[in-house]
Amino acid sequence: MAKKLSFLLLIIVMTVAGTVVSMATGDSTNVTNDYSEDMELPEDAVINKGEPNKEEYAHEAVLDEYGTLFCNKESGSKVTILDEIKINRDTKNENIQDYIITGMITEGFELEDNDVVVLMVFVEKENGYVILGKPVEGSMLLFSRVVMPFTGENNPNNIRLVVFPKNSYKVLKPDENLQITDIEVIVKKQKANVLEKIKDSLINTVDSLKQLVNVQ
Repeated sequence: MAKKLSFLLLIIVMTVAGTVVSMATGDSTNVTNDYSEDMELPEDAVINKGEPNKEEYAHEAVLDEYGTLFCNKESGSKVTILDEIKINRDTKNENIQDYIITGMITEGFELEDNDVVVLMVFVEKENGYVILGKPVEGSMLLFSRVVMPFTGENNPNNIRLVVFPKNSYKVLKPDENLQITDIEVIVKKQKANVLEKIKDSLINTVDSLKQLVNVQ
């Protein structure tokens, strides 16, 4: 009888021990699976990558904010950000109204790290100034292609250059970080072709000879 009781107790102890080991192993596996890399996140979950969102610069937003200042006929400034400005006809194109505007960042004007200068070109029309071409950016040399809308010596193009550091776009003030420069550009009408030039030259020669004969 004593042997039977001892055998039953041994079976019970072994069974309980096996159950405890099985439970411990199962818990460990489940924990690993619950936090696997393939776990799907809720749609409203937010992942912090350590990089805050930065408000991006946009030419359109700057024009909306400062359009009145840029296009006011009375606006002006004494600060010089862009120097050695040159406006020349683009001789690579046949259109006499194609022009190139270039300028150098003024020596001594300091830009912040990774900052650039923005150049916007405007032209005066009947209803005020309108932007001409696309704004350009640069840290040393600025280069802009534009098409002058008016031709003829009696029909000048009143050009306005607006220049400012890109990183300062939230607070632009004349004489501090905003340059407004007005320049008049006259696009001379295209000269006549070769045959017309020869014709005009002959007419002028004949007229000159007639004048000489009349004088004598």
